[in-house]
Amino acid sequence: MTAYKNEFVMYGLNNYLLIIEEIIDALKARDYEFDIKMILVEAITNAFYHGNNCDDKRPIYVRYALDCDNVTFEIEDCGGEIEDLDSLKCIDFSDLLNEGNRGLYLIGCYAEKIEYNNRILKVEKSIAVKNL
Repeated sequence: MTAYKNEFVMYGLNNYLLIIEEIIDALKARDYEFDIKMILVEAITNAFYHGNNCDDKRPIYVRYALDCDNVTFEIEDCGGEIEDLDSLKCIDFSDLLNEGNRGLYLIGCYAEKIEYNNRILKVEKSIAVKNL
């Protein structure tokens, strides 16, 4: 049974930090604020830069659903398929502090599961739910 779910449609990155704050508040997940921000900032900016090629006329869909103690985030862009998701989840230690090419690696550090299928990045995160 899904306790809570919602969807946002974004064009560009103008309000993405406010949307992330709204999601954290709706989930009553301030104890997981850093983890959720890391996951969503990386996923949304990757969708904008890589999926939508920085085109703010193309939508980014941000969906989330809370089921018991598990929240699932879906970030959908207008780009093509990721060829090899597993190779993007790994990073050479010497590249860890570089600005680019570490988004999925960072998401994987804070999520229990990452999947990519048909332009949708699906990320699962366990959280202890407070009363919604």
